[in-house]
Amino acid sequence: ALFNATATGYVKICKTLGPNASELLGGTFTFTTSYQLSGSTSWTPWDTVSVTVPADGSLGTAYCTLDFHRLPVGTVVQASEVAHSGSHVIGVTVRPASQDAGSTATTAMMMVGPNNSGTTTATFTDMADGTIEICKNVTDPIYNGMVFTFVVNGKTYSVRAGDCSAPITVLGNRRGACRN
Repeated sequence: ALFNATATGYVKICKTLGPNASELLGGTFTFTTSYQLSGSTSWTPWDTVSVTVPADGSLGTAYCTLDFHRLPVGTVVQASEVAHSGSHVIGVTVRPASQDAGSTATTAMMMVGPNNSGTTTATFTDMADGTIEICKNVTDPIYNGMVFTFVVNGKTYSVRAGDCSAPITVLGNRRGACRN
């Protein structure tokens, strides 16, 4: 007797923390997913997945959660990290790479199987945000109280001589410039 069955596979979501992100250890990261069946043009909301990085974990190690819901081979799954206070996603990788269906730096697009393990994995890497203040000191008293303008990563800030700006959040792993 012959039986016809749909080939299925799994999706695994992983979280890793980049350098200088030790304050994120112990955090729980949440991801929303949706899927598009092969031949379909519509997205179906699917599952919410949470991954907890242990407080005693290590930076650069992947911590993963397997979604135990099977999907037909050829299904495309989209996964995005829900905003997490104090950090930003700086990269997404899909393994095996042959199953990457057009991921961006912040969203995983992965095709379910076929592959040797039957599981397609998306790994999201986060960096911690930082905070800076801009302080303007002058040596010539004629400039006391004068307002100076600074640009940080494309946004303008005004600082009075002898004062500091309010705290400014800067994204982790972003190279920025401050100019006067």
